[in-house]
Amino acid sequence: NVSSDAGRPCAEGFGGTLVYMAPEHLRAFAGGSAEAVDARSDLYSLGLVLFELLAGQRPFAERPTPGVTLPKSLRAMTAERECPAPQLRHIAEDVPEVVDRVIRRCLDPNPEGRYQTGSELALALAGCNEHRRAEIALPPPRPITRLATRHPLLVGGLLLFLPHLLGSAVNIAYNSIRIVERLNPAQQQAFMHLILGYNLLVYGTCLALFFRLVMPLVRGLRQLETGALPDAVQVKAWRQRMLRLPLWTGILSCLGWLPGGIVFPLGIGLLAQPVGPAIFEHFMVSFTISGLIALTYSVYGIEFLTLRVLYLRVWVDGVNYQRQAASELTGIENRLYGLQLLAGLIPLLGATMMVAVGPDQFSAAGYQTFRWLVTPLIGLGMMGFCAALSVSARLAQVLNALRGERKQHGSG
Repeated sequence: NVSSDAGRPCAEGFGGTLVYMAPEHLRAFAGGSAEAVDARSDLYSLGLVLFELLAGQRPFAERPTPGVTLPKSLRAMTAERECPAPQLRHIAEDVPEVVDRVIRRCLDPNPEGRYQTGSELALALAGCNEHRRAEIALPPPRPITRLATRHPLLVGGLLLFLPHLLGSAVNIAYNSIRIVERLNPAQQQAFMHLILGYNLLVYGTCLALFFRLVMPLVRGLRQLETGALPDAVQVKAWRQRMLRLPLWTGILSCLGWLPGGIVFPLGIGLLAQPVGPAIFEHFMVSFTISGLIALTYSVYGIEFLTLRVLYLRVWVDGVNYQRQAASELTGIENRLYGLQLLAGLIPLLGATMMVAVGPDQFSAAGYQTFRWLVTPLIGLGMMGFCAALSVSARLAQVLNALRGERKQHGSG
């Protein structure tokens, strides 16, 4: 389907196969200007061939019909091609998303929206190849990965909030054992008011900030899923925002938890009576330990979601995939090492809590409560540390795959 031969007069060199023609090519055949037909028209025709190769059918139904005049057939075919082409993945689900987007760009009704040269298209197809190699190299998905792939927002929300619920359980258990019973009725009432006010104000603010960070990425993912072709620069900005989400998760977790160790004892003093140094210290310990639990495992969860599930989805066509991935994913190993360190410190700090509480200050019933509440927390901390080591190892495998580093992978 050679659109034209630059070495021959237009009337002699202009030709092609109707069902593979670009809309401007069809208009030229129907009597319009042939000057609009150029190399980009050939790229449109190549896009039609690639679509048919992968889907087993052409994207457009209209073709010359026996008994219908040629001008009328050309107008119908042109009108159909002036609309966006259907998504290839709606017909062939196993086609990679980046390949679908490359072909959709080839089939853009406006020549300005297509690849402008064959070299650009060649780079895009080479990028699809690099992107696909990274996808194949990823560890085989486990049930959580498959669920997160289908429902990333739901699983992301669970991975974000469950560690904070666990941190809250630790906080409540410690406070009930070591702090609340030492407060007088006025201080206990002030404590309850502070719980309500602090949760609404601080946690509500942190949650609102997190959603503000996430929503541009959510909108971008929806654009890509609906077949839109945003600018590659915009998609790169979404990717960079996504890769910063684990860091912001840690920062907002610190802002949500750590101030509580100071706000609560000071607030009780302002609303009722000042607390002693020992109570002040226990508030600091309680919120620090709980905050570390919430921070560590929520960051792990978001890191897993961004790397294992979302990263490969936030690409237009994979141009220079391997070079860009190597640059964008630099430094994440250091973050994983830091998370491992925190995961190891949590059970040690939990043991410190256990020693600080000391059973000699409790009645027999209080001693049993102490054992049943605090000892399992230490065990859970050790289990969490082992889980963190396992997750870090799998995320390291994911990083190697995404960056094209060929190493032996296990399951993930």
